[in-house]
Amino acid sequence: MSKLFKRTKILATVGPSVFAEEKLREMVYAGVNGFRMNFSHGGNEEKVEQIRLIRKYAAERGKAVAILQDLQGPKIRLGVLKDNHLDLKAGDEVVLDYAVEVSREAQKEVFRRQLELAERRGLPVVIHCVKAFNDVITELKLHDLQAVVFHGFIGSPEQAAEAVRLGYFLSFNMRSLSSPKTIESLRRVPLTSIFAETDTEPEHVSQVYEKIAEVRGITIEQLQAYIAENFNRIF
Repeated sequence: MSKLFKRTKILATVGPSVFAEEKLREMVYAGVNGFRMNFSHGGNEEKVEQIRLIRKYAAERGKAVAILQDLQGPKIRLGVLKDNHLDLKAGDEVVLDYAVEVSREAQKEVFRRQLELAERRGLPVVIHCVKAFNDVITELKLHDLQAVVFHGFIGSPEQAAEAVRLGYFLSFNMRSLSSPKTIESLRRVPLTSIFAETDTEPEHVSQVYEKIAEVRGITIEQLQAYIAENFNRIF
């Protein structure tokens, strides 16, 4: 009988949540074929230690484990910052908006830098996504983020299902709930993955709660309990 070889390989990113020695060992023994190391952040000593541990457990396991070095590409700036500095505050949005007249490649480069900062600091991100869902998902998959919230989600049930499958949260406001496809998305997503919010519309957040509770067929008190639990999980 011919020997079978698996054609699919498992590539794992070495991020903040897996840098512990026991985690790396666990992943090697679980069958990881290669590790991606992001050289856009972190120091040389940290990378040397990661490589040492990967090699140690690969030898212990008696198998070859590849190491992929992900190098930082050229930086693209949108303009000159005043005093070469920009303050980011809790609650600020991470934006990828294809409805504005700014180069998409330039937006994606800045978007990546924002995600890298959140990954490095172990912080959740709130995403402002306009006509860029697929690109946002592609970029998010490259990062080990503490949590992701899609602000003012407007999207199809398929997009909502993909976001939830990846562990992300969807936040709804009155503008997003004016979209029939988003209403259908809201009907299908688990209550453990949603938030309610206001944006530029005049309605009070209590009206958003009322609308969501009506669509889901539950009481406002039940919805409040779910959203409070969701909040406590990530903030």
